[in-house]
Order: sequence, then structure tokens, then C-alpha cells
Amino acid sequence: MPWEDPSVVGPIRFLQAKDVQIMYTLMKDRCIKKDGSRALFVDVGANFGWYSIIAARLGCRVIGYEPVPLFRSFYTFSTHINDLTGLIDIRPKVVSHERDKTMKMVVPSKGVWGTAGIEGLNIDNAIEASKEEVELPSVRLEDEIKEDVLLMKIDVEGWEWSVIEGAEGLLKNYEVTMDNLKYDVEDIRQRKADTMACPSPPELMKFVSWQGCKGIPEGVSPRSFRSEMGHNTNVHMAKGASIGAPFLRLEGVSGILHPKDPATKYFQTNALNYGMGYRPCKDLKPEVQEAADALAWAAEHENEAAQIAANAQSLALQYLHRRALMCYWFTLLKHMEFWD
Repeated sequence: MPWEDPSVVGPIRFLQAKDVQIMYTLMKDRCIKKDGSRALFVDVGANFGWYSIIAARLGCRVIGYEPVPLFRSFYTFSTHINDLTGLIDIRPKVVSHERDKTMKMVVPSKGVWGTAGIEGLNIDNAIEASKEEVELPSVRLEDEIKEDVLLMKIDVEGWEWSVIEGAEGLLKNYEVTMDNLKYDVEDIRQRKADTMACPSPPELMKFVSWQGCKGIPEGVSPRSFRSEMGHNTNVHMAKGASIGAPFLRLEGVSGILHPKDPATKYFQTNALNYGMGYRPCKDLKPEVQEAADALAWAAEHENEAAQIAANAQSLALQYLHRRALMCYWFTLLKHMEFWD
């Protein structure tokens, strides 16, 4: 049952209330057009159909994409029990940047079901569970939809970049307001290419402390739009004169670092004591802050830091044998356990 999934129980009862308020504000009195026809809501990654049901109840037509059979069964049940089958078109396909391609969905049987996605892109592998694999055909939104979209929700666990790329024609030629984009597109491209955040030595990836290096949000670029947000923060955006324009305005620049900062700068402290992903830093253990301060100093004094590192390497090679070096690395990694 979906109630076994904490990502369903918690958000529906508490967290998604704000999402619903935003959705209601954007769609209220707009689902029925002046000519009497119904505006369109597109739900990409519909899951159990929470947002689709709300949109249809407000009077909109809905096209919903949900490729996972288990999720789609609940989605279909909700549509029928609410007597909305005439307004909601459920499509069992993967939305992508390519069409007519067989795509593999990986669905966890335990933990956060909602992380099901293409090739298991966003599944938490720390949760031990069997996984179901489902293969379905892909479609592009620019081929599927050729009209204005009152609101489009995209929640596809790291596959957002592909959905948007396949919607290029739709976004160019029609009015579209997009809601619930969970990841900055450029961050996801880099994550897919394994070029986002710090490079991790393969030898150290077996240590849990090191595996979080490329995680969201800490692993995104400090110049990224996403760097100031929490892991599951939703992003809402609007195009032109669409319904979101009066409400969704971005003023100034976003990011932990300013775009004009040197390309070599990756660390910075601030008066608010907030770091990547809007994580509070004021309560960090002293050793963590000391490490952050040391890294910040090294970033601003590159030549001096390089000389210190060279001296340390020379000293280690001259006076430490292999077992001593291994002992040093083991001790260092043990001390890094406070990051978990």
C-alpha cells in the first residue's frame, strides 16, 4: 500500500499543502476559458495523480504521464472514484527528448517509492530492497501537445532535463507555465555526465562519507540556481504572458557565489551561516567549521596552499613508509565520519 511509503504519507498530509496553494492560486478561475472550453493541465510523472485530480476538480482537462504500472493503478483508481474519467487522459509512456525509444524504469519495492525513474537515476541505494524494471516507449511533449498549457508539472526524479529538451517545440510555439521542476537543468546534465561537484577517487568511493560528495544539494555548483535550495524544493517558472507571470518573478542573481567571482573560488562563509542547499552551518561541530575555513583560505591563497601541500607530500615520502601512509589515510577517513 502507498501508506507504507513515508514520502507519500508525510508530504500529502503536511508538506504538499503549500504546493496545492500555489497550484490553486495559479489555476483558480482559469480552467474554464471565456469561450467555455477547458484549459489544459499536463502532469509529467503523475505518480498517484494527486495534482491531476486537483486540476480536474478545478475544471481543467488533464493529460497525465505515468509509466510505472503500480503508480498508474492508483492514479486510475483515483480518477474513477472521483468520476473524472472524462477529464483525465492517462498515458502509460515515458516522456523524454527522444521518441519511440524503449526506456527502462527502475522501481524500488521499499523506501521512497516516488524515486522510481529512468535507469534508477535518483534511487537511494542505501535502502536495501528489490527493484522492479519496467520497459516502455518514449514520447516527446512537442509531438504530443500542440496547444497552450495552463500549467505543466514535471516531477521525474532527475530526468527533467530530458523532458524539457523534448518540449522545445511546445515551449517555443505555445504559452506554458511550468511547475514543480525539482532540479536545475544544467546541474542534471552535469550529474548525468558525472562532471558535477568534486571528482571522487574510485578508491575512496567505498567509504560512506565520501559517497555523499556528489549528492543533491551539496554536490551542485555553488553558482547554480539550485545551490540555495533544499533537496526537495520545487521550482515554478512561467513564460511570457502565461498565468504565472504576475506571481513568478526572479529578481537579481541566485547562487552561493556571485557569477563574477573567480572561477577558482569554491568556498565562502557568510553572515547568515547558511551553506549549500540552505543547510544551516551555525551548529556544525568545530572541526567541520575549521575544515571549511581552511578550504576557504586555500581557495583564496592558491599559491601558498600549493606550496604547503607540496611540502607535506615531500615530508610524507621522505619519512613515512607505506604502512604509515595507510595508517594516516585510515585515521583521516575515520575522522571524516562526522560528515554522516
